[in-house]
Amino acid sequence: HWEADREIMAGRLDVAVTETLHLALDAAQNKDVIGFARFFHTDGGVMYLASSGITRPRDMCNKTITYPGYPGPGGPAIVQTMVEADGGKCS
Repeated sequence: HWEADREIMAGRLDVAVTETLHLALDAAQNKDVIGFARFFHTDGGVMYLASSGITRPRDMCNKTITYPGYPGPGGPAIVQTMVEADGGKCS
């Protein structure tokens, strides 16, 4: 199990698709990560370093991500759908 906040702050990950609980705990501990939640029909969320330059879903193109079920195909499909819905296209 990845400790997404630690991996992001260490520079080994850019983005983590994670459970909303982690977003709330990290915010309560004043960690330098930002998250947004409730995409699609799940209670999942996305976490990233505040200084990463990510301001909207399409900014996640070409970033290193982790997600529940890694290394399965679910996470990249979720990110791709979010990026495309925001007008982006990842190469």
